[in-house]
Amino acid sequence: MKLTCIIGDDSTIQRLAVSKLVSTHKNLTLITEYSNAIEAKQGIKKDKVDLIFLDVEIPIINGFDFLESLTKSP
Repeated sequence: MKLTCIIGDDSTIQRLAVSKLVSTHKNLTLITEYSNAIEAKQGIKKDKVDLIFLDVEIPIINGFDFLESLTKSP
């Protein structure tokens, strides 16, 4: 079973590192990456996401507040 995932992190280097790890896992499909929670929340509305790799300290809304704001949790 393949899981779809996104990355939410304001650090380009960290997004790249996680993206490389995801690409080596045969059961994960990376949909896209986001640099802030607002973009991630809008993206989740249009794409089915099973898993989020999320930084806690991201701009605008922190990672915990972002997760609490989701109506349907991945």
